[in-house]
Amino acid sequence: MEQEKITGSVSRIIWQSGDERFSVFRFETESFDTSATLPCPPPPQGQTVELSGSWTVHPRFGRQFKAEGFRIVTPSDSEAIEKFLATGVVEGVGPAMALRKAAEILERAGLRVQTYDGCVVSGDLTELEPGLDILAHLDVVPAADNWTVCQPYEPVLMDGKLY
Repeated sequence: MEQEKITGSVSRIIWQSGDERFSVFRFETESFDTSATLPCPPPPQGQTVELSGSWTVHPRFGRQFKAEGFRIVTPSDSEAIEKFLATGVVEGVGPAMALRKAAEILERAGLRVQTYDGCVVSGDLTELEPGLDILAHLDVVPAADNWTVCQPYEPVLMDGKLY
């Protein structure tokens, strides 16, 4: 069966299995609202995503979109960003404020600034082609077999946080 793609936002999480292998949520597009299912934890409430899957009719709950996977869509305008932040998924403004301040410093230094998914800011020299990027973070820990939340290199989304 050919997969269909629909884009919208998660308006409400209805149910999630304890083992995080199945979830049901309300999904809003520009033209309709529907229930959707995923064979994994749901995307965060308020997040804009593209679901890939097919339509099905559940005997008890009716027509719904049975997604087999999803892709997070970066908010493209201030309204989408505001809608996402208003959900409370992002606690506080610490990291977001730090990102904005870093972008301001780079702009004042005369660099061409770009933000990637609201998580990384780069500052490129305006006149030159990019030649070297240095990306680093401080939360790297060695892989081990005694992790309690998830296994190394197997991310898990829990309580709005990625582990």
